[in-house]
Amino acid sequence: MSILNGPRLNFWGGIRTDVSLPNNSPTIPVEGNDEWPIFDLTTSTLAPGAQSYTDDQLNGMINAPNGDYYTAGGWNHYGQHVVDMQNALISSQGYPGSINTTGDQVGQPVYLLGSVDPVTGQGPVSGPMMVDLDPTASTTTQIFVGGLQIGGNDNIQLLIRANAVCSSLDVKKRVLEPPKMDGPPSFRFSGTFQLTFALSSIVSWNQNSSGLKSIIQAPGATGIVLRFVMFEMCPAMTTEQLDADYAAGKYTPNPSIGRVIGTLAPAFADEPLNCLPGRQLVNQCSNSTAYADLGESGILSIDMVNIIPKKPSGPTGTTSPALLGPTRITVLSPLLRAPPP
Repeated sequence: MSILNGPRLNFWGGIRTDVSLPNNSPTIPVEGNDEWPIFDLTTSTLAPGAQSYTDDQLNGMINAPNGDYYTAGGWNHYGQHVVDMQNALISSQGYPGSINTTGDQVGQPVYLLGSVDPVTGQGPVSGPMMVDLDPTASTTTQIFVGGLQIGGNDNIQLLIRANAVCSSLDVKKRVLEPPKMDGPPSFRFSGTFQLTFALSSIVSWNQNSSGLKSIIQAPGATGIVLRFVMFEMCPAMTTEQLDADYAAGKYTPNPSIGRVIGTLAPAFADEPLNCLPGRQLVNQCSNSTAYADLGESGILSIDMVNIIPKKPSGPTGTTSPALLGPTRITVLSPLLRAPPP
């Protein structure tokens, strides 16, 4: 059994990531020099040529307008690195072949939690933290999570407390057109994250919920796996709005906001903690990926969230499925013999 062919709760909604950006690059454009060194990334200190400047001077350089693309330091100098779900709600629940948009958990909000204080046990005082620095790779974004909650504070359905880290996988192009807009290039891409929480990390849960019971008490389950995809992410303020905000001395954070789709399912001891088991499928047109798994019941389950890209269909930037022609899926039995010549 896997996340693809077992009981699950599906959710969708919005998500916000408030990551500070100036240290994404060791250089900034200054007085005609597009690559003026400001940071030494190998030592996490200022570059030698920047050390003679005051903090106010360096902040002024980072916040300087950069033509039609935000500021020299990007679109969010003052982010606090917090990640939070925005009205993400359970949308369906059930088993493969019998997923319903009605059920005891449908409509419940889903929250990622920050960590509690390791000394006092109090908190959390903030949400999960996202960073673009990964000690194991150069192209991965990480989210440091302290737990999971389903239901509001006055009606908690599931509460998990556990520190875990998830990294972005399958970062692929999801929006085909336009190639450029008033936003970072990442608006075209999606990122997939997966976390696994041990059953022992459950603080409380509604034992009268059939949806939760099917996951937590699934035969052989050792935990709960959470998998979600964020996409169509774009800063809340445009270049013009951000430049005006900084010019007025407000220095307002400018987080990226976008969409999220996710699934909760039982986790098992023989499965990876942070990526999906199954056969990878690749869209030859966009190089985006999907995953397929054939369960013991004979049902083929396919995670197709990332494999079909979208394109804008109106002046407001709304999107629609891209028409790439018919898609044909053929399942071959390993016992099927090749036809005679």
